[in-house]
Amino acid sequence: MSQASGSSSVHVDEEMWTQTRLRALLDATRSVVAEIDLTAVLRTIVRSAVDLVDARYGALGVLAPEGGLEEFVHVGMPDDVVARIGRLPEGRGLLGALIDDPDPILLDAISGDPRSVGFLRGIRP
Repeated sequence: MSQASGSSSVHVDEEMWTQTRLRALLDATRSVVAEIDLTAVLRTIVRSAVDLVDARYGALGVLAPEGGLEEFVHVGMPDDVVARIGRLPEGRGLLGALIDDPDPILLDAISGDPRSVGFLRGIRP
Protein backbone atom coordinates (compact mmCIF):
# COMPACT_ATOMS: atom_id res chain seq x y z
CA MET A 1 0.00 0.00 0.00
CA SER A 2 1.36 3.39 -0.90
CA GLN A 3 1.75 6.24 1.53
CA ALA A 4 -0.92 8.22 -0.32
CA SER A 5 -3.54 5.50 0.10
CA GLY A 6 -2.63 5.13 3.79
CA SER A 7 -3.13 8.86 4.23
CA SER A 8 -6.45 8.60 2.44
CA SER A 9 -7.55 5.85 4.83
CA VAL A 10 -6.74 8.04 7.83
CA HIS A 11 -8.73 10.89 6.29
CA VAL A 12 -11.73 8.59 5.73
CA ASP A 13 -11.54 7.37 9.35
CA GLU A 14 -11.41 10.97 10.63
CA GLU A 15 -14.33 11.91 8.38
CA MET A 16 -16.40 8.98 9.69
CA TRP A 17 -15.54 9.87 13.31
CA THR A 18 -16.57 13.49 12.69
CA GLN A 19 -19.84 12.39 11.10
CA THR A 20 -20.55 10.07 14.03
CA ARG A 21 -19.94 12.89 16.51
CA LEU A 22 -22.11 15.31 14.54
CA ARG A 23 -24.89 12.72 14.32
CA ALA A 24 -24.73 12.22 18.09
CA LEU A 25 -24.88 15.99 18.62
CA LEU A 26 -27.89 16.25 16.30
CA ASP A 27 -29.61 13.37 18.14
CA ALA A 28 -28.94 15.10 21.46
CA THR A 29 -30.36 18.37 20.14
CA ARG A 30 -33.50 16.61 18.94
CA SER A 31 -33.90 14.87 22.29
CA VAL A 32 -33.50 18.11 24.23
CA VAL A 33 -36.03 19.93 22.08
CA ALA A 34 -38.53 17.05 22.35
CA GLU A 35 -38.13 16.62 26.12
CA ILE A 36 -40.13 18.59 28.67
CA ASP A 37 -38.80 17.31 32.02
CA LEU A 38 -35.67 19.28 33.03
CA THR A 39 -33.95 16.33 34.70
CA ALA A 40 -34.53 14.18 31.61
CA VAL A 41 -33.14 16.97 29.39
CA LEU A 42 -30.05 17.31 31.59
CA ARG A 43 -29.52 13.54 31.62
CA THR A 44 -29.77 13.49 27.80
CA ILE A 45 -27.19 16.27 27.57
CA VAL A 46 -24.79 14.42 29.89
CA ARG A 47 -25.31 11.08 28.08
CA SER A 48 -24.67 12.78 24.72
CA ALA A 49 -21.52 14.46 26.03
CA VAL A 50 -20.23 11.14 27.42
CA ASP A 51 -20.93 9.44 24.08
CA LEU A 52 -19.30 12.25 22.10
CA VAL A 53 -15.99 12.00 23.94
CA ASP A 54 -16.19 8.25 24.64
CA ALA A 55 -16.02 8.76 28.41
CA ARG A 56 -16.91 6.17 31.05
CA TYR A 57 -19.10 8.55 33.01
CA GLY A 58 -20.14 12.18 33.16
CA ALA A 59 -22.02 14.64 35.31
CA LEU A 60 -23.59 18.06 35.16
CA GLY A 61 -24.30 20.34 38.08
CA VAL A 62 -26.92 23.08 38.03
CA LEU A 63 -25.87 26.00 40.21
CA ALA A 64 -28.34 27.22 42.80
CA PRO A 65 -28.98 30.98 43.02
CA GLU A 66 -27.82 30.98 46.65
CA GLY A 67 -24.65 29.00 45.89
CA GLY A 68 -23.84 25.34 45.74
CA LEU A 69 -25.75 22.95 43.52
CA GLU A 70 -29.46 22.91 42.89
CA GLU A 71 -29.27 19.67 40.92
CA PHE A 72 -26.60 17.11 40.07
CA VAL A 73 -27.17 14.70 37.17
CA HIS A 74 -24.77 11.85 36.43
CA VAL A 75 -24.59 8.95 34.00
CA GLY A 76 -22.35 5.95 33.55
CA MET A 77 -21.78 4.89 37.15
CA PRO A 78 -23.27 1.54 38.20
CA ASP A 79 -26.19 1.77 40.64
CA ASP A 80 -24.29 -0.14 43.35
CA VAL A 81 -21.42 2.38 43.22
CA VAL A 82 -23.86 5.30 43.38
CA ALA A 83 -25.55 3.66 46.38
CA ARG A 84 -22.20 3.20 48.15
CA ILE A 85 -21.23 6.82 47.51
CA GLY A 86 -24.52 7.94 49.05
CA ARG A 87 -25.26 11.65 49.05
CA LEU A 88 -24.66 13.35 45.71
CA PRO A 89 -22.30 16.33 45.44
CA GLU A 90 -23.55 19.58 46.89
CA GLY A 91 -20.94 21.94 45.49
CA ARG A 92 -18.22 21.63 48.10
CA GLY A 93 -14.67 20.33 47.80
CA LEU A 94 -13.19 20.32 44.29
CA LEU A 95 -16.59 20.92 42.75
CA GLY A 96 -17.03 23.94 45.01
CA ALA A 97 -13.62 25.20 43.93
CA LEU A 98 -14.78 25.01 40.31
CA ILE A 99 -17.99 26.84 41.15
CA ASP A 100 -16.00 29.63 42.78
CA ASP A 101 -13.38 29.76 40.01
CA PRO A 102 -14.22 27.89 36.78
CA ASP A 103 -10.60 27.58 35.63
CA PRO A 104 -9.61 23.93 35.02
CA ILE A 105 -8.11 21.93 37.87
CA LEU A 106 -5.67 19.33 36.55
CA LEU A 107 -4.88 16.44 38.89
CA ASP A 108 -3.18 13.07 38.56
CA ALA A 109 -5.57 11.70 41.20
CA ILE A 110 -8.64 13.36 42.73
CA SER A 111 -7.72 11.96 46.14
CA GLY A 112 -4.39 13.81 45.99
CA ASP A 113 -6.01 17.21 46.42
CA PRO A 114 -6.85 18.30 49.99
CA ARG A 115 -10.16 19.75 48.75
CA SER A 116 -11.29 16.31 47.55
CA VAL A 117 -14.32 14.99 49.41
CA GLY A 118 -16.97 12.36 48.75
CA PHE A 119 -15.07 9.54 47.06
CA LEU A 120 -15.10 6.31 49.05
CA ARG A 121 -11.98 4.18 49.31
CA GLY A 122 -11.95 1.34 46.85
CA ILE A 123 -14.44 2.97 44.49
CA ARG A 124 -13.15 3.98 41.12
CA PRO A 125 -15.92 5.85 39.34
